Amino acid sequence: MANKNTMNLQQWFSEVATVLELHHDINHPSNREYDYIAAYYNGVNVPKPGDSLPSEFKGDLHANRYIAFDEEGGEYYDSKNNRTVGVQEVMVQEVRRQNSRDSFLETEAE
Repeated sequence: MANKNTMNLQQWFSEVATVLELHHDINHPSNREYDYIAAYYNGVNVPKPGDSLPSEFKGDLHANRYIAFDEEGGEYYDSKNNRTVGVQEVMVQEVRRQNSRDSFLETEAE
């Protein structure tokens, strides 16, 4: 895959969208899982099929942002910010994700 340094943002994202099977409009609501613009300006290469972008570029509401340390769910690893968080932060994120999803579905239905 091409290095972003040889492409402008639109070219880079077009390749990323093809590899990751994303909507080709970088601003489309379905493309909020990652901050693609920040990834581009930080020199991230187009991922290979099956890969993803580095976790530091995950969106705040990314489904896999928090990873449980234990089965009881008392502590979580925030993969975006490389830190440990409690269950309260994860619960708040889940509510925000659900509200965002509901808002997206309402917009798409109109």
